[in-house]
Amino acid sequence: MADNDNQAKRALALLQAAVQRCSKGEYGPGAVLLRQAVQLMPDVAHLWLALGSTEIEVGEYQRAREALEQAIALDPLPWNSWATLGGICLELGDLPAAVQACKEALSRQFHQPQLWYLLGEAYYRQGSYGQALLACRRARHYLPDDIDANMLLGAIYTQQGDMAAVEAVLVYLMKLLPKDELMAYTQRIADILTRKEGEQ
Repeated sequence: MADNDNQAKRALALLQAAVQRCSKGEYGPGAVLLRQAVQLMPDVAHLWLALGSTEIEVGEYQRAREALEQAIALDPLPWNSWATLGGICLELGDLPAAVQACKEALSRQFHQPQLWYLLGEAYYRQGSYGQALLACRRARHYLPDDIDANMLLGAIYTQQGDMAAVEAVLVYLMKLLPKDELMAYTQRIADILTRKEGEQ
């Protein structure tokens, strides 16, 4: 019992030290401390979640995925664990896993626009433009001025060849984006069109 108490105290001290380091932007040392903490207390889901989130900050996406999967195995209820896992899987290019994780998150937090956007992005990268459109529209329903969702919507419409809808999105984005970012996005749309023409 005393050993367990000591381990818990050491893990808590490591967590506190990690939070301090991360608050200063020192995510590498923070991740090292959290890796030690989960070794001491491997059955505590929030330690694994903290580790996974910190691994993302240092670009260690595979380690982050493993930490999030451990957090979910211990406690599958929190939607933010699934959401973070979905984002990691998207980064790693594991699109089916990203879709599944986003759906799990949405089953717990249906009205979260960022989750709908992530699901739409995963479907878009899979080439499932119809499903991407439905998810993206849902994201905009909850947060109409979300820049990421609006930009994704324009890309989906471009892939579908609906140029009137693309134009409407561009007009809407004019009030959301600075001029240079709007120009860069317009170029992205033009690049998609060029690729589509090359595939025909």
